[in-house]
Amino acid sequence: MIGLRPVVVRMEIEDHDVLHDRAVSIGLIVNECLTNALKYAFPDDRAGTVVIRFAREGDTFVLLVKDDGIGIAFEQPRSSGTGLAQRLIRSMVAQLEGTYDIRPDAGDPGTIVTVRFPAR
Repeated sequence: MIGLRPVVVRMEIEDHDVLHDRAVSIGLIVNECLTNALKYAFPDDRAGTVVIRFAREGDTFVLLVKDDGIGIAFEQPRSSGTGLAQRLIRSMVAQLEGTYDIRPDAGDPGTIVTVRFPAR
């Protein structure tokens, strides 16, 4: 539980060496995604789960933050938000020389943020 809210955070993190500056960028992205999930995905003290996953797929690292909250509208522009969190995420992804996508979870409630960047 987060504070008094019935939200569980589950981490599925592979152990990989990353440079300090990259680790800082990854940490800031996770912080912004988790903060947004807690702020928007679970209104009215709704229970839920946030999954944070970090893995290597070939020559690419993949960071996924997924919640089972109320989700975002399909019409909402992906990866183009103008809020401070979106700008910070875009900036950190650019520093990682990666890409990201924010979308509703296909067929399930919730939102998925996926960040992909070169494993160096």
